[in-house]
Amino acid sequence: MNLPNITTLYRKIRVSISCQLLTSRDPITQVVSKIQTEREESQKRAKFRPMLYAREVMATDPGASRQTIMKHAKNWVVVEDVEERLDHAKSLVTQGQLHHVVDDDAASLWSEVVQKLPPECMKFALNAAQDTLPHNANLSIWRRDAGISSLCKLCSQRQTLLHVLNHCKVALELQRYNQRHDNVLQVIINSLQSKCPPEYQMMAYVPNSTLL
Repeated sequence: MNLPNITTLYRKIRVSISCQLLTSRDPITQVVSKIQTEREESQKRAKFRPMLYAREVMATDPGASRQTIMKHAKNWVVVEDVEERLDHAKSLVTQGQLHHVVDDDAASLWSEVVQKLPPECMKFALNAAQDTLPHNANLSIWRRDAGISSLCKLCSQRQTLLHVLNHCKVALELQRYNQRHDNVLQVIINSLQSKCPPEYQMMAYVPNSTLL
């Protein structure tokens, strides 16, 4: 969703400080920079080395200004962190399914649209996309000690997200899906009517209801 990550922000700050140390003309700061560089090199298991980013950029563009070095180094951090987070997301058994069926262009458009929704609708859309809504199949996994059944109370089939939204035969026979559709339609009609100028008359038909 292009939301800022705390870890990425922290790394950008560390890289920015490293760039300032390495490009400083102050003798004492240069000594500190050298000590910090040696400390990084001695830590073989260190996953994040901020001085390395700055040194790599300086080696690529020796005549670059401090601001340019900081900009490129921080961009490098962001790209690596985004790729790492995406790889992790794709590896998740449930939440990672969305990444395998939606390409980058569609994901970007979906992200832009979903962030414009009201908070509750946005929350539902995000959880539905990742299959983390509290239906019985999930609740039975999350709360094993509570003894919650994974079956649907209406038809005794396994209650998954798709089952709740569209696949329950009993709900279909009881016209619950029709009622949900009509309620959504009614919300749309009410919203349009509230914005309709007084000199205009709006006509709408809701199934199983009266002409509005």
